[in-house]
Amino acid sequence: MYKIDYIILSVMSFFFITDIKFGGRQKDVPPIVHSARPKARLEVSDVMPHFLEVGRQLNAQNRITVSPATFADFLVVVTYCETSWRVSAESHGQNGLIQFTPETRAALDIPNLKGVPVADQVPYLVRYYMELGRKLRMVKSPSDLHAFTFSPSRAAKTDTLSRAAVQPNLDTDKDGWIVKAELAQFQNRRTSENKAVWNILQKYLP
Repeated sequence: MYKIDYIILSVMSFFFITDIKFGGRQKDVPPIVHSARPKARLEVSDVMPHFLEVGRQLNAQNRITVSPATFADFLVVVTYCETSWRVSAESHGQNGLIQFTPETRAALDIPNLKGVPVADQVPYLVRYYMELGRKLRMVKSPSDLHAFTFSPSRAAKTDTLSRAAVQPNLDTDKDGWIVKAELAQFQNRRTSENKAVWNILQKYLP
């Protein structure tokens, strides 16, 4: 009797498992997602293809006067200075490769980008720079792009970008204001930590 019960139970188990794998119950079994482990530290070669795509899209919309490759170089410098390409970087609610403020994200319908891979941030970088309109055509150097990223409303009109209270570490002369020249100095200091980025910056210095 016990042997027959065992056989019946075994047969029922077989058809139950088969139904899950190949039949109607399959849809009730959630798929297993294997997430790729992100690199601990990104290099220029990891981000450059994505920034080149940003440049290509902006160029297609006649938003830049430099080549897509040159714009990608500029963006390499700016994003390294802002976050070292750490997608987890966040400060006072600002996140993303160029540290979008909560106000900017809300205005442009950009989600919280903390932890979002570089490739998936491309559409939001394009959206942000597209919003600058023809102002972006004034960008001729890495420090220009940084100024327009940092303070787009002021960068087109004046060398003074903001009060130092925003980022006091950039106010090297301690006069209470951040100017374009201080942003350029910051790029020099920051990129000295990464030879590949520093070499890119040097190509565009006078």
